[in-house]
Amino acid sequence: METFFFKPELYNRLYNCTSYDIDQIPLEQRKHFLVGALYMVFGIISEILYLPCLISLWKHMDNTCYKFMFFIGITDLLMIPISSIITGYLAITGAVFCTAPTFIYFCGACALGLTVAENTAQIFLALNRCIELVSYGNSARVLFHGKRIYLWMIFCIIYGMYFFIFTMPIIFSSVIGTWFINPHFAYNDDLSGTIYRSDLATIHNYMVVVVLTGTYLVFTIVLLTKMGFKCQANANNNTNSQTSSISQKRIFVQVFLISSVNDAAATICALMNFLPVGNTLITLGQITWMLSFGIPPFIYLLLNKTIRQEVIGILRKLCIKLVPKIISKKIGPKTQIAIAVVKVGPAENVKKMNNPLARND
Repeated sequence: METFFFKPELYNRLYNCTSYDIDQIPLEQRKHFLVGALYMVFGIISEILYLPCLISLWKHMDNTCYKFMFFIGITDLLMIPISSIITGYLAITGAVFCTAPTFIYFCGACALGLTVAENTAQIFLALNRCIELVSYGNSARVLFHGKRIYLWMIFCIIYGMYFFIFTMPIIFSSVIGTWFINPHFAYNDDLSGTIYRSDLATIHNYMVVVVLTGTYLVFTIVLLTKMGFKCQANANNNTNSQTSSISQKRIFVQVFLISSVNDAAATICALMNFLPVGNTLITLGQITWMLSFGIPPFIYLLLNKTIRQEVIGILRKLCIKLVPKIISKKIGPKTQIAIAVVKVGPAENVKKMNNPLARND
């Protein structure tokens, strides 16, 4: 955004749309209705499911892990409209950068900043969970407990804001249906990769792959080791052992899903801007990038019993409050009065009910 607001000459040189006609690639070839519709539907469903999950997470903010999960949820909630809904709309309409340059530029800058903040928070969450699992003295308490956890979140926000302001944004191209640094992809390709590039973004993606994978690998090894010790300790108590095993497996599945999606997205994003990759891999990169923000509510509802039960309770309360109001609006006041009259009966019957002597006649 710095280039857009404070360096107009550089912006015009890098993002000039007068050097080619966007219709040299026909609109019919740029439109992807089915893919765009699927992206939008996924984004809308994810956004709807995420809201009650965040309410549930808010109720457990005394837990350090849940604080990180809530922060990640906020970034995801802000990111899903861009990564899924807006991306889907742009794919349906066949948009490229020069179709709506300011809008796409701003969305790309926001997407990059939010992605970086979310990735960094995921790394800190992984470190937090691993340190608490290993339990080396008071390390977890010293690093993450109390108000100290907000320092980690502030760092994520500042780090993401730096990318939002000072680095090249990612730009959508419906030619291939994803976001690139090069705004003129498929029109004026930067084959050398020297004009449109962000070394800091590349370093960040590699850091996410290495640190997140390494941290969760350590987490998995320690978890499996502890599971082995617990199985030996509980050899004479089959019920407790089975309950512990099921709980640990659910944790492992959550860890595996989160780490694999984020790692895949970061790896492909690091490669797709600088190496000649095929269309299949590019599409896979877009899907994994989209899933990295939209998949958490599905994981929570499937594998987190506490969140699932609380979300069901929230939805039940909403139904109890909203359904009668919706029905009353559809029925209308006149119909409600008519129903009341039918239930009470004619005026003569009302008089009889109110007059005991009349009932004996």
